[in-house]
Amino acid sequence: MIDFIEKKYIKFHLGNEEVYSHIDAVHAYPPQSDKFTGEIAEGIVNEINCSAIIATVSRKKADINRPRNEKNCEAIDEYRPYHKHEEPRNLP
Repeated sequence: MIDFIEKKYIKFHLGNEEVYSHIDAVHAYPPQSDKFTGEIAEGIVNEINCSAIIATVSRKKADINRPRNEKNCEAIDEYRPYHKHEEPRNLP
């Protein structure tokens, strides 16, 4: 079982840099979650060790898949930096 780094609004796993896949499960927390999204994402991460970001709050509280607004600004500030890379990974 792979450990995720837990933040206030998300949990993430950086994955193996040789696996060129990433999972974003931004609607994984109930209510109004996409059914089984969090469990599916965690299962894939455990199977192939790819990177992943999984929301740990409901989109009713802070929808990180929407434009920035008063309700989600703190969550977006936490979520978006994990999509940025200082240097692109070298592809084979």
